[in-house]
Amino acid sequence: EVKYVGENPAVLTISDDDGNEIEEVQLFDIATNEEIHEMMINKGFERKSDVEIVEMKAKKQKEAEEEQTRLAMEREERREARSRKLQEKNGEKDNDKREIKEPDYYIDENGENVPKHDEM
Repeated sequence: EVKYVGENPAVLTISDDDGNEIEEVQLFDIATNEEIHEMMINKGFERKSDVEIVEMKAKKQKEAEEEQTRLAMEREERREARSRKLQEKNGEKDNDKREIKEPDYYIDENGENVPKHDEM
């Protein structure tokens, strides 16, 4: 992991797998990339080939894109859930506002629908 601390001299902090700091190397004393590569190999690091670096970057990019897709899907699911909840809530309000209307007909003794006439 690389942390850039502005305005400070470049220092490489080497840690073990548990995160315990093992060593600090002052990088501003190293003049060339070859010297940096040599120092890293002397510290036990393995130099990756250009192909391995490209593959690692592609893998990280793919993982980042998958994570973005997953997050976008979660956001969309939350949005849809909020929308459904709001629609249900509004539907309940609409039901409360509806008046119960008396039918315009009645059923006679034969089971027939007969229109009602307004009484005057």
